[in-house]
Amino acid sequence: MFDFSTLITDRTLEDVAARNEKGSYNATDLNRVGAAVKYIAERFSGYGYAVSVSPKADWSESDTPTASQMETYRGNIASLRAVIAVMAATPETPETMRALNYVKANNIERILQDLDT
Repeated sequence: MFDFSTLITDRTLEDVAARNEKGSYNATDLNRVGAAVKYIAERFSGYGYAVSVSPKADWSESDTPTASQMETYRGNIASLRAVIAVMAATPETPETMRALNYVKANNIERILQDLDT
């Protein structure tokens, strides 16, 4: 079971400026999203949906994600979002992880929250 209340969807520009926990995207965020992707993919598979994702949830602070790893990260979100109909308010998956900002970071976790709903 994944605790969806841990997803962060309310980052602000002030968080980024303060470089606080919500304003810095790091291994904790990557692991949280990876764990949520794994959980949702397993649920979807249990309902008979074909899901192809490769979540990683063992990032450490010393890791430097490669462009390929971040594309897999982004692609996992896109793949899950494409499996079922989503709410009209569900954000689009970012087209790239380059220039990730707090809005895109919020959107990634909001998509997961909406998929759980």
